[in-house]
Amino acid sequence: LRRILDEAQPGWLERSAITEASADDVVALLDTQEFFDLLQLPYPSDRNGVIGRLQDMHLILRAGSGWSIPNLTALLLAKRLDAFSDELASKAPRVVVYEGASKLVTKDDAQGQKGYVVGFEGLLHHVHSSAPQNRFIEQALREETKMFPRQALRELIANALVHQDFT
Repeated sequence: LRRILDEAQPGWLERSAITEASADDVVALLDTQEFFDLLQLPYPSDRNGVIGRLQDMHLILRAGSGWSIPNLTALLLAKRLDAFSDELASKAPRVVVYEGASKLVTKDDAQGQKGYVVGFEGLLHHVHSSAPQNRFIEQALREETKMFPRQALRELIANALVHQDFT
């Protein structure tokens, strides 16, 4: 019954991570430069241009005298997820590489800090570089190739991030 009644409330992604943020706070918290680069858009010449574009795309909302940054925007564009809340920081990607086939010995344990969109290439690079390699020796040359194709890892990581339970 509670779940049915809660359907009228905004979902977790729509709730505000920060309210009443100044334009300076928005630019300090969100990696707007990387966002514009990914969209292949020229970076606006002033802060009002940046804020206007984010508002036009419904990534930030006017809240009183400042701006509201929804959880979704923070999750995607944060320079540091832990700058918002512990709840958002807990959604940061974590890559654990184990030694061998068991989980007894940890070789690497890396916690992400950035939002999913602005940190995705770095996350993909970290996972791909941590993947085991196959060595082939043909004639006099030794060639090393990653065990998993980069495109397959890209799809796997994107699906893991998007299809998690945000509640």
